[in-house]
Amino acid sequence: MKYCFYLIFISIWIAGCGTPQDGYNIKVNIEGLNERSAKLQRRIDSEFITIDSSQIRNGSFTFKGKIDNPEMCYVYISDTLPYIRFFIENSRINIEAHVDSLRNPKIEGSKSQQLIEAYNELIKPYEDQLQEAYQDYRKAYMNRDTARIGKMEAQFDYISDKQKITSLKFVKENSNSEVGPYLVWGTLAYDLEVSELEAISREFSGELVESIYVRQINDYIRTLKNVAIGQNFSEIALPDTAGNIQKLSDLKGKLILIDFWASWCGPCRRENPKLVALYNEYKDKNFEIFGVSLDENKDKWEKAIDEDQLIWYHVSDLKGWNSEAGKIYGVRAIPHTVLLNEDGQIIAKNLRGDELRKKIKELIQG
Repeated sequence: MKYCFYLIFISIWIAGCGTPQDGYNIKVNIEGLNERSAKLQRRIDSEFITIDSSQIRNGSFTFKGKIDNPEMCYVYISDTLPYIRFFIENSRINIEAHVDSLRNPKIEGSKSQQLIEAYNELIKPYEDQLQEAYQDYRKAYMNRDTARIGKMEAQFDYISDKQKITSLKFVKENSNSEVGPYLVWGTLAYDLEVSELEAISREFSGELVESIYVRQINDYIRTLKNVAIGQNFSEIALPDTAGNIQKLSDLKGKLILIDFWASWCGPCRRENPKLVALYNEYKDKNFEIFGVSLDENKDKWEKAIDEDQLIWYHVSDLKGWNSEAGKIYGVRAIPHTVLLNEDGQIIAKNLRGDELRKKIKELIQG
């Protein structure tokens, strides 16, 4: 999905507020909290890393320290409670919440957080429209109403495109804030071409060069260039459901579709019947599918393969979004497909449904 926003001069107002401080001082008060300790964590890829901890007294606790650049951090209390997510920077930050509504805290003192909150307000109309469109799509899918399905897919794309345009404008207007690259990395990167990402990255101001998000964007650009259309495939060698290592290179000489998916991915599961029909039609004509799962649970992975009757190659390291193959191919959203010709060259990416069928037919029948 695509996430887009527009900010009307608010970044200029926010930038003029507050006084820089040598380090952060975060005071948290959570009404009704009985836990004993809390952690302040940052996230790198899918791993949470603790950077501070504090003892809780009467629902109150404090974190103190210093960070190089503002970034999104998380207050983690226990496995049974949701974390509090907010943009940390070197300032005095106050967080107020109730234990029953930790996802809706009141946060003051972080200019970056104010910008994020303004951003969230601007995205809400788009989110509401997309949610409504998705519910209509689900009803149409359950009723097998193909005409309605097509209409809702078009509506979904229309709303998403409006979001994308607005989001790009927002990022451009806030290219001097850490929030800009954070939003590109978190919501836009997977939906942009390499040239678009490079152009956006060049617009971020000099002090953001060392930002964790700018570095991630630039690393992602390098990854995408390595697996761009026209490049030779990168090897994937992972266990199948029986634990045997299967290599992508062993299929060279065939037309290969690499299908990144997961049992928990609704769009992937909805796409599977189309892939089954495609595979059954062309499996005896030098066509093969190499499924790479981003699952973490082997039982759920195997159950989905069986339920959806997926009879092609399947591999996974069961690392979810930390999948080594996913990282190599720059996968940040699924379903994600990569099409290889008989020589192992990447000839298309992210084709699905009728577009994929048309391409396979064209390549096989000439």
